Amino acid sequence: MLQLVTVCRIRMLRRPLAIVAIVLGATWPAMADDAAKVAQNADPFAGKSLAGWTTAEGKPVDHGWEVVDGVIHMQPGSPRAGNIFTAREYGDFTLAFEWKIAPGGNSGIKYRVRPYGKKLLGCEYQIYDDLGAKKPAQPKNSAGALYDLYEPAPTKKLKPAGEFNSAKIVVRGNHVEHWLNGERVVSATIGDDEWRRRVAESKFSEFGDFARNPQGKIMLTDHGSEVWLRNVRFEPIPATQGDYSLDEGIPYRPEATLSDDDGGAARCRLDLYRPTGVKGFPTVVYYHGGGLIGGKRSIPPALKERGWAVVGASYRLHPQVHCPVYIEDAAAALAWTFKNIESYGGDPSKIFVTGISAGGYLTTMIGLDKSYLAAHEIDPDRIAALIPVTGQMITHYTVRADQGIEKTQPTIDRYAPLYHVRGDAPPILCVTGGWEVDMLMRAEENLYFVSMMKLVGHKRVRQVVIEGADHGRCGKECWPHITEFIEQTLAERGAP
Repeated sequence: MLQLVTVCRIRMLRRPLAIVAIVLGATWPAMADDAAKVAQNADPFAGKSLAGWTTAEGKPVDHGWEVVDGVIHMQPGSPRAGNIFTAREYGDFTLAFEWKIAPGGNSGIKYRVRPYGKKLLGCEYQIYDDLGAKKPAQPKNSAGALYDLYEPAPTKKLKPAGEFNSAKIVVRGNHVEHWLNGERVVSATIGDDEWRRRVAESKFSEFGDFARNPQGKIMLTDHGSEVWLRNVRFEPIPATQGDYSLDEGIPYRPEATLSDDDGGAARCRLDLYRPTGVKGFPTVVYYHGGGLIGGKRSIPPALKERGWAVVGASYRLHPQVHCPVYIEDAAAALAWTFKNIESYGGDPSKIFVTGISAGGYLTTMIGLDKSYLAAHEIDPDRIAALIPVTGQMITHYTVRADQGIEKTQPTIDRYAPLYHVRGDAPPILCVTGGWEVDMLMRAEENLYFVSMMKLVGHKRVRQVVIEGADHGRCGKECWPHITEFIEQTLAERGAP
């Protein structure tokens, strides 16, 4: 028998309040006491009945929808089945399922549903027969889309009507993902500039706070088409895992060796954001960008409240210092992490390294050229993974400027990650902006790097290209790719 499974985790949670939107006068219909008790206590994903689901009016579901052998089935007819809703509201979660639609059909699963005046609205995973629809599907209304807001990736693989497609919805804080047949086809951040622009151009434009609520009901839609859902697996995601602390300005080099003259006293420092009261957590070391001539350390918000520690490291800059001092500083900060994170509760075997632009360059240099970490008696192959974002793989243009070489004249010397390609390096994910639009052809440069790594026998290297993104946009939109890669690597290693 096909089963629908709910996986529960119980942890201490602390949810940020920044995205809470309160609508006065807009509430869910009240349920009769007996019906409310049954629905609230029932698991809507248990695969046995519809006891955990209600109509829009808060009444038990009594026609149109059924659960047979673990499969949720909606049979159109008269009277219409109508939309059905979970009796409970949910915050962050992963919802995996398989769906099948009748030829020419249209349906969907909505989440974070709440009342907007007299309307019940939420984000929708579109279930649609793209191939058999009477009218050609618009991208934002096609299968896998975040309905009317985000079109799915053009590389999506869709099975024809009458066959089951695998799917997944991931909702974590402001971040939303849609998956279709093993591929992530939508990635969006609720409330960011791109989200606000798309909402303003959509049918939800009158609701400026659309989907900003941190929790809501899940809804199965009746658009008049027969639909089947099976192998549903619902897993709540805790918003955070306990409390966090921030230790700022920790020197990663002996303070006696640091000078104000070259900026070392101020810049050879790191901030450590970490979970408290837990052991064995992963750590992400992050290097800022700025062309090796500017920038400052930070703890990226996208890396917070995931049960990870985050190290934000700064380093000395040109022209106060010259190459390879900034590379040596980056290595010293990472060496400090390897030597000290266990005393804070972290696991030194779960240290990831990432950085944007110049930070991406530093990430690959210290991960591939073993000499920099060897100076601290650290083997860079202990790094769990390297994740350079739009980083230079040839010699960095600031290094070349020091050598009297124009930034448009590429060179590969010992200060280029490409010079140090090797097959035994840690896993690598290169994230770049679009072809021909990222700074100085950065996507093409990374493609060559990935190709050369594969040529020397590296088995765990790949590139993600954010199509159409320039250098700045890539730095803003890289985070879902980074966090997904970290989570995937941890899962492969058997980490919790």
